[in-house]
Amino acid sequence: MTTESENVESQELCNMLVEQLNHYVGEYNTPETREKVAKELSRISEYRVICDERNNPPDIIDSHQLVVDLPEIKSKFTVADGKVTHSNT
Repeated sequence: MTTESENVESQELCNMLVEQLNHYVGEYNTPETREKVAKELSRISEYRVICDERNNPPDIIDSHQLVVDLPEIKSKFTVADGKVTHSNT
């Protein structure tokens, strides 16, 4: 069971990740960008960051989106349409 303090810490982390991802609004979804995003977010988060071809297949790239997953905290971040969105998976 998740405690209230864990929920607060998770929300704070998600807010920090959204802030970092805002730097990538307008960037092309390329292998270099995905690698850069994964490395940058891994420095902030103790959780595994997935931002590669597994969650950024051609249809995502073609729709001008960038997807980042943090499976351990069931979070998904999407950079699209000039903004970053966060959802729980």
